[in-house]
Amino acid sequence: MRAVTTDVLDASREFKMGRAHNELLPEHVERIYGWYRGYKDVEGVARVVTLDNIAANDHTLNIPRYVEPKNEQQVLTVAEAMKRLRDSAEAAFAAEERLVTILKREGLLT
Repeated sequence: MRAVTTDVLDASREFKMGRAHNELLPEHVERIYGWYRGYKDVEGVARVVTLDNIAANDHTLNIPRYVEPKNEQQVLTVAEAMKRLRDSAEAAFAAEERLVTILKREGLLT
């Protein structure tokens, strides 16, 4: 027996941002419908899941439970993050020293 499946879509980023309201443009509708019609997994957007999978999640239809958004952020190693932190701290201390020098020269700091 074949498992019954359904398509879970996250189209929350498919809109044109406006000043007073957002707008769903025809290209957004086409893209969303294409994902639905394609009935296949699309990373960060769509996933075909079985009803058994939904049951295993207490019948929760919360999209992030099934579709994990794409992580487009650069992942740093701890060593790289520490280097960036040290570089930033050194730049901040150097800027502070320059500011103190200027303030002393202008007679605003003794």
